[in-house]
Amino acid sequence: MRKHKTHFHRLLNKFLFCTGFPRYNKFLFHKQYINSDHRINHRLLSHYLTYLDFINGWFHREEAQMFLWLDYIQKKGNISGNLFEIGTFEGKSSLLLALMTNPESEKLGLCDLFGGMDWDLEWGKVNRTVIVDYMKSFFDDVNFIKIYEKRSDELTDNECNNCRFIHIDGGHSEEDTLNDLKLASKSIIQKGLVIIDDLYLQNLPTVTDGIYKFLTNENSLVPVAMFAKKLLLCKPEEHDFYMKQLRLTEWKKYITTPGLTTVERKLLGKTVFVFGVKFFDEIKDVTLRVH
Repeated sequence: MRKHKTHFHRLLNKFLFCTGFPRYNKFLFHKQYINSDHRINHRLLSHYLTYLDFINGWFHREEAQMFLWLDYIQKKGNISGNLFEIGTFEGKSSLLLALMTNPESEKLGLCDLFGGMDWDLEWGKVNRTVIVDYMKSFFDDVNFIKIYEKRSDELTDNECNNCRFIHIDGGHSEEDTLNDLKLASKSIIQKGLVIIDDLYLQNLPTVTDGIYKFLTNENSLVPVAMFAKKLLLCKPEEHDFYMKQLRLTEWKKYITTPGLTTVERKLLGKTVFVFGVKFFDEIKDVTLRVH
């Protein structure tokens, strides 16, 4: 769990983003491989990856690389639709989703309670203005981004729909997890993807319990990949399509974690593409067990 070390770090973070420093700095940037035909602003992406560690949150570099790989798969297949995030915090992953969004034809929705959260953080309450400032430091026009300061179970069908990519990292109770997955399952397009965070996280077992109950009682989404603590879901009819795409070795260009390897295992009867370090080679099976 990454936290700001000092108040100075917090102030530096605010200076870098609120002055538009990432957008206008021509010298500091992180070199990240992406395919030349990947339809994304390559320069702004480099700036984002440079300043990634200045933003509060628990979204790591290898997860950002995985999001980019999935974005490339969808865009290569001409899959278009809105993007949505449940659980935004200070926007560490939201900024990347904004970069992945085509403002001319797609919208990005962000849902969080922000200052209404009932848990205290050592750097203070989260404020939606922090995210707005981040977004304005990258984009001249942020009208393609819609922020919903509410519980995710209060979202309407008009606010979350026609999505090709949904990231869930919201409430961590079993009920919240179930509600978020049900919302996502009816909000994605045919080839849409849902990524839910905190699978198998030891201090939040209720998330795993909620995922288990959704997958065993609903047939609208099936697992297709596991990466870090995230589970990737798609519609049952698209499972083979995404398995074929994930098997392509191009992911090695995007995801640069040392020692990363892949295996295919069974999860609730479905073949899943598992990204992990080399000890995964010794695992004979991956099966979701809650009880």
